[in-house]
Amino acid sequence: MKARKIFITPPDRARVERLMLFCDLFDAAERTNIRRLYYEVSRGRVVRAAQMPDNVVTTNSRIILKEMGSGAALDLVLVFPDDADDALGRVSILAPIGAALFGRQVDDLVECPTRKGVRRYIIQQTTYLPRQPD
Repeated sequence: MKARKIFITPPDRARVERLMLFCDLFDAAERTNIRRLYYEVSRGRVVRAAQMPDNVVTTNSRIILKEMGSGAALDLVLVFPDDADDALGRVSILAPIGAALFGRQVDDLVECPTRKGVRRYIIQQTTYLPRQPD
């Protein structure tokens, strides 16, 4: 699978860079994902939110995936760690699937390591959900 450069907004880039500063405070799996995200962000294309293509997965995006092995659909919202909530389908960018999706585009094939091996997903749809005030 050929690696594509991700798209990222300036605020998301700044938040990932802040996560990198505090990387040592996270568990080993999250540190690995932070480093991967930081690498992707450092080589990614920074785009203002108003100019972000509609087909790009950003934080606060609702994503519909198709699992390649079973054909099962997966519906989730990608968020930063503080907003993650499994019961609501809000997945952190530090989760393996979140790190794999961040900055990717509709029709991209993403691979996600799991305890049972690597799962492959096709991004079928993404919709930006404006952040709601607290």
